[in-house]
Amino acid sequence: MTTDKRGRSALMAFAEAGQVKAMRVVLAHAVDPAAMMMLKDSGIHGWTALMVAGQRGHLEAMRLLLDHPSADAAAMMMQSSSSGITALMLSAANGHVEAMRLLLNHPSADAAAMMTHSSSTGHTALMLAAQNGHVDAMRLLLVHPSADAAAMMMLAQLKGGTALMAAACNGHVDMMRLLLDHPSANAAAMMMHTESSGWTALMLAACNGHVDATRLLLDHPAANAAAMLTVRMPAGTSALTCAAQFAAGPSATRSCAPLLLLLRRVAKESQPSDDAEQAHMTTVMQVLCTGPQSGALFDNNQADDARDECICLLLLMGASSIVPEVARPVLSRIIRDLTQLARVPHLINEAVVGMAASRKRPRDGA
Repeated sequence: MTTDKRGRSALMAFAEAGQVKAMRVVLAHAVDPAAMMMLKDSGIHGWTALMVAGQRGHLEAMRLLLDHPSADAAAMMMQSSSSGITALMLSAANGHVEAMRLLLNHPSADAAAMMTHSSSTGHTALMLAAQNGHVDAMRLLLVHPSADAAAMMMLAQLKGGTALMAAACNGHVDMMRLLLDHPSANAAAMMMHTESSGWTALMLAACNGHVDATRLLLDHPAANAAAMLTVRMPAGTSALTCAAQFAAGPSATRSCAPLLLLLRRVAKESQPSDDAEQAHMTTVMQVLCTGPQSGALFDNNQADDARDECICLLLLMGASSIVPEVARPVLSRIIRDLTQLARVPHLINEAVVGMAASRKRPRDGA
C-alpha cells in the first residue's frame, strides 16, 4: 500500500484532514477496507485512521470509520498505537469532548475498558485530560455511566503519578477541584499519595509556582495540611524546599508567594520546632540563598515583602542565619528588626507577630 513520507496511507491522511468525501472514495475502492481501517502508520506513532481523526476531533470522519459496513468498530476503538495510545486517549489529550462522547457511547464500545486502558507509560485518558487542562473532557470521563470514577482517580502511571498530580503540576485548579470534590473521591488519600520518587501533588504545585493550586490543596476540607507539609522525599525534599527552589529559580515568573503560603501554614499549625524541624528550616533557607537567581532575590535595594516575611518566618522557626554572602545584608536587617521586637517593615501577618512573641530569637548571628 502506498504511503506518504510520514508513513500514512491515503485513508489516514484524509482522516487527519477531515476530508470525509475523499475517505469514502478510498474505502469504496479498497480491496480490503476492514484491513485498511485497522492499518497503522509506519512512522514513529503507529496511529490508525480513527486515531488521527480522534486526535483532530473530526466527528464525521470518525463516524464514517466506525459505522462502515466492514468495520470492526469495537476492535478499532480498543486498538492502540506504538506507545499504547488509543483514539479515546488522543481525543481526551486534545480536549475533543464530542469525539470522546462519540467513542464512549458507540453501540460497540466497551466504555469501561476504554477509560481504564493505559499507555506504555501508564497514562490513562483521565490523566492526559488533566495534564493538558481539559476540564470538560475530564468531567465527561468521571460522570459517564460506565465509569468507576473512584478507581480511575486513584490509578497511577508507571512512575506513580495520578490525574490530581498532573493537574497540580500544571496549575489546573478547576480540574483539581473537580477531582477532589467528586462524590466518589477519596480526597485525603489522593492528596497524600506519593509517586515513585516521593513527589506529592502539593510538592508539584509548589515546585512550579502555582499559588492557587497550592492553596487549594492546603485548604481543602479533606486535607491534612500538617501531614502534607511533613512529607519528605528520600533526599529530604519537601513542599517547602520545592517552593524555595521556585522562589530563587531561573523562571522569569519566580516568586516567593508559594513559599510564603506554606510557611504561614507551618507557623499556624506546628508546635515549637524540634531539632529535625529546625534543621529542615535551615535547609529551606539554604535553598533560598543558593538558587540560580538568589542574587536578584536578595538584592537589598529591592523591596520584597514576601521575601522578607519568608525569611522572618524561617528564622523564627529555627533556621540558621549563617548564610552565603549574597543573602547577608537582607538577613542582617531582618534580624535587627526581630531583635528589637519590631515588625519587619510592611509585614502585617499575625503569624509573624505571634511567633516573635512566643519563640526564641534566631540562634546564629549574621
